[in-house]
Amino acid sequence: MKSLNSSYIPAVDHIRAFAAVLVLFQHCYTRIGGRLAEGYGGELIGTPAQNPLQSLMMEGHTGVALFMVLSGFIFTHIAYGKRILYGRFLVNRILRIYPLMLAIFVVGCIVRFSEVEPLGVLAVLAIPFQILDPVDLWFVPDLYPFTTLFWTIAPEFQFYLLFPLLLALVYRNGPVVLAVMIGGALLLRGLLVLDGADAHDISYWTIFGRIDQFLIGMGAALAYRAWSGAWVGLLCPVAVGAMLTLLYLYNQAGGLPNAQMWKIAWPPVEAVGWAAFIIGYLTLAPGLPTRLSAFLASIGEISFSMYLLHVCVIAAVLQLGPLDFGLQPFGASLVNGLFLVLPGTIAVSWVTFRLIERPFLRMRVRYLQEMPQPSPAGLKAAVPAE
Repeated sequence: MKSLNSSYIPAVDHIRAFAAVLVLFQHCYTRIGGRLAEGYGGELIGTPAQNPLQSLMMEGHTGVALFMVLSGFIFTHIAYGKRILYGRFLVNRILRIYPLMLAIFVVGCIVRFSEVEPLGVLAVLAIPFQILDPVDLWFVPDLYPFTTLFWTIAPEFQFYLLFPLLLALVYRNGPVVLAVMIGGALLLRGLLVLDGADAHDISYWTIFGRIDQFLIGMGAALAYRAWSGAWVGLLCPVAVGAMLTLLYLYNQAGGLPNAQMWKIAWPPVEAVGWAAFIIGYLTLAPGLPTRLSAFLASIGEISFSMYLLHVCVIAAVLQLGPLDFGLQPFGASLVNGLFLVLPGTIAVSWVTFRLIERPFLRMRVRYLQEMPQPSPAGLKAAVPAE
């Protein structure tokens, strides 16, 4: 949906659509494939892929990383060289996230009424502020499948809280500050793991791991502004090849269940690949046919609903009985995803976007003020006078 604070870039919605579909198919594999392979309650996590294309589906959780890199990218691209009005910025973020999240939670409370705790609503409201024990969302009612993906809202909103400060640091110290913070986050994760934290949990579920991806997205926005030429578009196919290779290696090393020390380095590695993909795709996307671009953008527009609701659609498919055809779990998951889960999720998300998301998105306000453009030398000209 178009923003009051920037011109519309259809390619950004294309990428949002791609990220949502990646996560959707990964959950088709883990849950539908798990049901067909292991029976009721079975999940397939950490199974070895036979080739890089299979690993793209099996490790489709990488779509979460793509979403986070894109968040850092688009907010920096929109706000660069401007002053952010912090209160108004947070109002827009609340209007973007809370209405749909609370609507889904209310439906979950109705369906799973006997499992709702008295302070459940307050717990959901507090998700963005859970940082003292960031891998433990015990205070949020586990209303499967409705609240399954609420965990991602915590690191996402925590980045929103930090973003104006992060951008101000870039104005004052230049882009090198992003690299310093990424190094600091990597060091922090290492120290936490040495102190007993799980390397996977701290890197995957929390802002301490995901902050790298937001920061690399911010750096990608600065690079996108600075780079020009047809060569930039070549980053897209190169990044696709690199990500297929990296995800295959990640899968062969054990995938999600692996909690070895190397996991603390995965967030920035994953993010650099997606950052290159974003820069390259935005360069190439204007050459797409108009109708194809509009179709992809329409899917991206409802991607937040798709992300939060697709597990509900998968649960419905499991309840009714997935398509089997005697296929192996991967093939069966792909068939169910293409013909049941994806169309069903798009249909439901189209409704929730129009009835829940769009009315609140229309309430968003302007949060940017013009200020002098940063100087190439160090960006210090962008810092307002005291």
